Amino acid sequence: MAITLQQAKEKLQIWLDAEERIAVHGQSVNVDGDDLNRADLKQVAARIVYWEGKVKQLSGKRRGMRMLGVVR
Repeated sequence: MAITLQQAKEKLQIWLDAEERIAVHGQSVNVDGDDLNRADLKQVAARIVYWEGKVKQLSGKRRGMRMLGVVR
C-alpha cells in the first residue's frame, strides 16, 4: 500500500511534536511503539528528515537545486 501525502504529513507532524516534547519539555514519549527521550533526539531528527523528504516527494517538490542549461 502506497503512502499518501496526507499520511506523510501526519507522520511528519507526529515526529515534530515528539521532538518538541522531548527537547523543550524534557518528556519521554512513545512513537510507533518506541519509548524515546533526550538520548534519542538523533533518531527523532532522522525521522523528521525522512518524513520531510516523503512530503516533498509526494507533493512533487524536488530536493536540492536544479540545473538549467542553455541549448544553442
